Amino acid sequence: MKQKEPMSHKAALILFDDANTAIRAEYTLKKDGFEVSLVAPPPGIRKGCDLGVKVKSSHQIEVMKCLDEKNIYFIDLIGFTGGAEHVEFTTFKELDGYIMVKSGNMKLTFKKDNGMIVNISGGGCPDIPYLAKRLVGTKLNSAPNPMEIGHSLCAYLLDRALCEAKTMYMEENQC
Repeated sequence: MKQKEPMSHKAALILFDDANTAIRAEYTLKKDGFEVSLVAPPPGIRKGCDLGVKVKSSHQIEVMKCLDEKNIYFIDLIGFTGGAEHVEFTTFKELDGYIMVKSGNMKLTFKKDNGMIVNISGGGCPDIPYLAKRLVGTKLNSAPNPMEIGHSLCAYLLDRALCEAKTMYMEENQC
């Protein structure tokens, strides 16, 4: 299993008033061809369930223009030159035949050999118990997308974890 290649250390972080705007900005910027990623801001500037969009420093101006044209408002842009860095948004851990994929504060664990989802944990949104009930016991390839049956930030994070889990499982089980 390979880790994603990190974006250049010369990056900037765009901060938003709320998570929904950050998600919309990431979607819009990717659709317009920018290499961006949704990240959690460094602990020193985090306000709670914040999300930011990490961009290459060399694309800051173009990204800000794109967001302005689409009426997506951000509150700040912070350059990273060292020191406190954003928190990796999606990580994984492998243990005894299981893989746990963590996206933000949501965790999805599946059995490595057959792709069966065995656990959903994390989050504090009201739709998580329902999502866990629908996902646990299903295989990755037949699991419903959390964003189609849930409506919260936690559902979005779980959706990202599920997408990453599917990718990992497919890479591991290719002939």
